[in-house]
Amino acid sequence: MPHAFPRVQTDAVRWLARWALLPVMRVWAVAADEKMSDVPRPSDSPTVVVAGPDTDQVLLFGSGASVGRGVFSHALALPGSLGRELAARTGRGAKVDVVANTRTTISSAIDELARIELWRYDAIVLTIGGNDAFTLTSLHAWRRGLFNLIDYVRLHSSRSTQLILVGLQPIRNIPGFDTPLGGVAAWHARAMNQLTERVCAASAHATFVPLPPAPRSSTTRFRTANDYGPWGVVLAGRLADLLEDQA
Repeated sequence: MPHAFPRVQTDAVRWLARWALLPVMRVWAVAADEKMSDVPRPSDSPTVVVAGPDTDQVLLFGSGASVGRGVFSHALALPGSLGRELAARTGRGAKVDVVANTRTTISSAIDELARIELWRYDAIVLTIGGNDAFTLTSLHAWRRGLFNLIDYVRLHSSRSTQLILVGLQPIRNIPGFDTPLGGVAAWHARAMNQLTERVCAASAHATFVPLPPAPRSSTTRFRTANDYGPWGVVLAGRLADLLEDQA
């Protein structure tokens, strides 16, 4: 096994770094969350409807991009962008329900999803992992959590429901997180994304979709409606293909 030793070295370095930095990262994550509490976020109805025939029902669930920080309406955030782009691509209507929680983690996601009637949706889009990257959730726990999450959605949704796991956005591209500790979280997030992609590739019930970096805002705001647009384009493009294949 010519590559076994380098892999062991990499795993050992990652474990030692995580062990040493974990207390600091947890304190930093709490402080960052408190700082973000002043950033505007949508307070309107958590549903965006784009009129059209044979409406596709979509659930957008999680933290991170689902929360819509920086804008006051879900129509201006990712749900609106996703719904409009999806309807434009399919020629059908789109209804996007968003269930967002800034504190969702891989370990809490199933309990939160248990309150939702998943069988009603044609597609479920999950944006989780940011909190796990900030607190350096172990890759072993992340992998186990992903398999449990995929199995849960498969058992509690319709046979035709499409499941998308959205990759973590580049951490240092998030306003306020381009710091040395943000770099640590970004390093861990990249490993999490690679693992998520492998888990989805091995599953017949989940699709991994990476997010491109959000454009650097030209304003002093955390994020604008224009920043959510490219993400809606990427997700709608993949989701439209999946829904068409299923049809």
